[in-house]
Amino acid sequence: MKLKELKDMTLTQIWDKFKKPFNFAWKAGIIFMAVCIACGLLSEFMGWLWCYVEGDSYDTEYVSDNIEVRYYTDGTCRIYARWSNKKLSKKLKFVDSYPNAGDTLTTYQSLDGKWGYLSTVSGKIVIPAAYAEVWDFSEGLAAVVDATGKVGFINRTGEMVFHVEDVCPFGSDNSFSNGICVMESATNGFKGAINRTGEWILPMEYRQIFSPYRNGFLKVCKDEHWGLYDSAGKELFPIIYDDIYYDDGYDRVFTNKNGVKQLLSVTGEVIEPFIVDRIAPLNYIVEYNPDSTSVVATHPYLVEYEIDSERGVLDSRTSKVIIPAKYDTIEMISKTSIKASLDIEHAESVIFDVQGHKLPSSYQ
Repeated sequence: MKLKELKDMTLTQIWDKFKKPFNFAWKAGIIFMAVCIACGLLSEFMGWLWCYVEGDSYDTEYVSDNIEVRYYTDGTCRIYARWSNKKLSKKLKFVDSYPNAGDTLTTYQSLDGKWGYLSTVSGKIVIPAAYAEVWDFSEGLAAVVDATGKVGFINRTGEMVFHVEDVCPFGSDNSFSNGICVMESATNGFKGAINRTGEWILPMEYRQIFSPYRNGFLKVCKDEHWGLYDSAGKELFPIIYDDIYYDDGYDRVFTNKNGVKQLLSVTGEVIEPFIVDRIAPLNYIVEYNPDSTSVVATHPYLVEYEIDSERGVLDSRTSKVIIPAKYDTIEMISKTSIKASLDIEHAESVIFDVQGHKLPSSYQ
């Protein structure tokens, strides 16, 4: 329509001309707004319905590149495929998101509180939840506590391989390393070690057993002394040392006994008869001056030596140990006496003469 024709028309004629498209436009607008409101309400309703059915999602943990766990506010969780968002499990109570490195099985807990194992690849349950407690798989075996409260080891198909008697279910990590598992007694808390067939290679009579070295050697403690055993339970070094360390990189042993540190072969041959980590001179005050300064002298032959962060006194002329390296601090308080303290605050101190004989406490 030309502008001249529009100017010649009355308002009534203009309204009649545009009434039909105007009516269509506002009706379409109202319908569009109604549809938007309806969609919003429907979305809110579906969200409420989802939360009612599933529980409101509040946390997501990634178990592997393939699956994730979604936790809900009602205390449950589900497993989902990370890329397709496909639901892979029914509701569970817990899924361990940190399985042993490289393992394709992880632990889960069902709603009834029992434990089992599922695949970190597919998210599917591999071993149904039937155990009171479980541990991660290690070297093809996993420790479990069955319905009777006994500790046993299952394989990756869920078959019980062997039970272990008189074992504390929660005493240690119950995992194999280099073919050996350290176990703790349920009776007295002492420790022993088994192999992968369930055979005891060390009875449960040790205060401490360190995780085995790469070749299966075991550092053990009894009555505050240490020794070393091989993977078959054979004694390599008797339990007589203040400390012992096996250097598996060079297949050699460091021992510390009565303040003397030695380097030996695994067969007991002495390589270095006496090793010290540090030697320092021993100084003592000769006299105090009025201006608060002091005259200091150095002992001519006694030196402080250190082994594994513990200190003692050595005769530098003969390498004879005067005071064993068992103390935190050494202080020469005169030319003829030495204070050895078991802590930095000197709360527990012993006074020795220069021959290494203990002096009465009144001497302090």
